Amino acid sequence: TYTALLRARLEAGDLAAAERLESHLNLVGYTLLIDAYARLGRCVKAEETFEALTQRGLTPNLATYTALMKAYVKAHHPHKAEEVLDRLKAEGLEPNALSYLTLINAHSKEGDLRRAEELYIEQGPSLASATAMISAYGRVKDAAKAQEVFDQLRAQSIRP
Repeated sequence: TYTALLRARLEAGDLAAAERLESHLNLVGYTLLIDAYARLGRCVKAEETFEALTQRGLTPNLATYTALMKAYVKAHHPHKAEEVLDRLKAEGLEPNALSYLTLINAHSKEGDLRRAEELYIEQGPSLASATAMISAYGRVKDAAKAQEVFDQLRAQSIRP
């Protein structure tokens, strides 16, 4: 299938060959391509590919939106990633732990701990998001807040 061939080309690092398959891709293939652009920091190409899939009549799913969010995060545009979060919610999709983790990490690395905390609370504690928050507090040398998040995990029987 084209998706398997796309995956093979991406894993081989042959992005140019992968791009030549675009006209044959299904939603999974487009999502893989957007994710590849995100990992490479090619935000504009990720946006263009996202728009191309919608123009082809495909409906983005949660993985597609999250891949686009990752592209914005890699390009240091956490607020654009938040717009994607709002868009996916407006489409009736429910963000998952990876969606939230992507944004929590983005905001904490950009120094916006307030927004990272809001997202952490909105999602509810998980091991991954708690780890991200503990790391964020560590970067700003707030050991008390890091300990607080750790203690919340234990109180909710989430094994750290």
